[in-house]
This record gives sequence, structure tokens and C-alpha cells, in this order.
Amino acid sequence: MVYEILQRRFLGNTLESYCWFVGIIIAGIVFLRLLSKTLTFVIFKFLKKYSTGVSYDKLLGLLRKPLNAFILLITFYLAFDRLSFPPEWNIASIDHFGLKMILYRSFQIAVVVSITWIFLRLIDFLGLIMTYRASLTESKADDQLVPFFIEALKVLLIIFSIFFTLGTIFKLNVASLVAGLGIGGLAI
Repeated sequence: MVYEILQRRFLGNTLESYCWFVGIIIAGIVFLRLLSKTLTFVIFKFLKKYSTGVSYDKLLGLLRKPLNAFILLITFYLAFDRLSFPPEWNIASIDHFGLKMILYRSFQIAVVVSITWIFLRLIDFLGLIMTYRASLTESKADDQLVPFFIEALKVLLIIFSIFFTLGTIFKLNVASLVAGLGIGGLAI
């Protein structure tokens, strides 16, 4: 009886698929804070011997929002993977331009942005560690170099993320793009 009810179809999906969809989203939201704190704790344990003088709470404050965004993206991906578009809608496949391709590439871009955001916050944490260590020395030169070094790392990470996105998601030849930018830079 219950099995027959769960196998009823609405918009090309069974009721069981909709239940899985809702259940995955609810589980992801319920365990969001726990997963975020656990991942932050694992990262802090990994960095603990280098992070003297900077507390776990600082890292948690830096990583809470980006980790929450990443976990929610994964949760929604797993939930929406349980559903499919009705065949009557004749939507183009993921390889051809259409709704599926736009949704999938948007998801990929969101994942790259959230991972980049996590690494930017890890660089901020590295900056806190380096600032603390620089404050222990008598020289003021290292106090001035730390912000420059941190900002340079952030710029390099953002440039790498852009090239990664162009190469993997949009299938552009990044090597020729970089070479073109190099020739353009020489011309200027």
C-alpha cells in the first residue's frame, strides 16, 4: 500500500523522489552548523602547530559563512539529483545549450566561488598568524610586509580561480589566453 503511494508520479518524478528531495534538504540544513564546525575543527587541527597565538574561534568566525555556503550547495546538488525534468518538456541535454546546461554551469561556478571564498578566508587566517608572529619581532619591516604578502596571495588565488573557471567550466584554452595576455602586456 505505502509502496504504491510512493510510486505515484507527479511531473515525471515519483513521490518517493520528492520525499528524498525534501529529506536531503532538511538533513543538510539541520546538520549545517555541525558540519561547518567539524570541518573547521579538522582544518584547525591540521594548522594547529603553525597557528600559535591565534585561536580556533578566529578560524571558525572566518570559515563559518563560506563553509555554510559550500555545504548548502552540495546539499542542494544531492537533493536536486533525485529529481528529473519531465520528458514531455523536451529540454535539451546538458551538452547542448539550454536550461540544463545553464543550471549545471551556474552550479559549477557557485562551487568554484565558494571554494575560492574558503581559501580566501584561509589566507586571512594565515595573515592573522603572520601578523602575530611579526608582532613578536623587533623589526617593523615584517609588520609592513605581511599585509602586502596576504593581498598578493589573494590576488593570485582570484586570478587562478578565474582561469580555472574559464578552462574547466567554459572549456576555453587557458594557455593561449595567458599567452595572449602576455603578448598584450608586452605591447603595452
